[in-house]
Amino acid sequence: MLLSTREKEMIALLIKYHGQYITIHDIAQQLAVSSRTIHRELKGVEAYLTSFSLTLERANKKGLRIAGEDSDLNDLKQSIAQHQTIDLSVEEQKVIIIYALIQAKEPVKQYSLAQEIGVSVQTLAKMLDDLELDLNKYQLSLSRKRGEGIYLVGTESKKREFLSQLMVNNLNSTSVYSVIENHFVFHSLNQIHKDFVDLERIFNVERLLMDYLSALPYQLTESSYLTLTVHIVLSISRIKNGEYVALNDDIYDSVQNTFEHKVASELADKLGQIYDVTFNQAEIAFITIHLRGAKRKNLNDTSLNNRCEENKIKAFVKKVEMISGMTFADLDTLVDGLTLHLNPAINRLQANIETYNPLTDMIKFKYPKTV
Repeated sequence: MLLSTREKEMIALLIKYHGQYITIHDIAQQLAVSSRTIHRELKGVEAYLTSFSLTLERANKKGLRIAGEDSDLNDLKQSIAQHQTIDLSVEEQKVIIIYALIQAKEPVKQYSLAQEIGVSVQTLAKMLDDLELDLNKYQLSLSRKRGEGIYLVGTESKKREFLSQLMVNNLNSTSVYSVIENHFVFHSLNQIHKDFVDLERIFNVERLLMDYLSALPYQLTESSYLTLTVHIVLSISRIKNGEYVALNDDIYDSVQNTFEHKVASELADKLGQIYDVTFNQAEIAFITIHLRGAKRKNLNDTSLNNRCEENKIKAFVKKVEMISGMTFADLDTLVDGLTLHLNPAINRLQANIETYNPLTDMIKFKYPKTV
């Protein structure tokens, strides 16, 4: 069992005062937190003590103390001395909140959700307010009804998009993931929530992607591999839970004859065999859409369709030159770069996939003529 830093400090104090009572107020004073915070952390402390056959004895007006055999207490001391604490970042807490809401078939009580991430109900409410602003960009919303709980409202596809983007956007070496030799692993989340991710599944999906996507006439960037891996792992989990995406016919018709759809179908067949799930046409189209919208490293596609796209981009560059009065050097390199960037972006727009760019506000401010 894992402990937060504060839970470990509370247990260390109880050990220090073994044989005598210590009040909640005194613990709070020594740890420089409120008594309410100490009350909230006691459940985790008691659960940890129970794993050593120890109990937390309470006495009115006296306080708390550890009760149990000396041998068990010695085991606890050794464990605490060697124990590494786990504290979730705000980003990790948000991922857990959204994952819990997506998985839930009924409204989730605020109290239980707050306990899940180790914060007060008031802190959770503020986090939900922050999340709601981002959720709205994905056509999602939170239903919060007193006495009922919290429910995430929106389509399955948008829920998956938001969760995977939330996870990938917060990628760094000390938070949700770290990237090691082209693989990524969960740290705090994986240790606290064993059911949150299946590392073996992640690595297997990543390896399958590398095998199957090699047939494409372009290479995906590392971040796109990561995003697609997260999407597929979430899809497998949701399909196993009986939750499928729903796409309108227009979107399906626009991708079913593409090369990416052929690759996605073959990939889905293999994933279905391995994980005993069935990817229906909408799920295959969903993978296709994300493939077509993925950022690319290079472009080896010499097809007629791609040459037409290049011609459109050349015309676009010429128009920008005319409006701005500027002339761009090395036109071929510029067109290649814009083709790599704009084609996936247009595919994402056509498929109604939300795209977040943290530089948007800065670009609007520095280059107002672009908007």
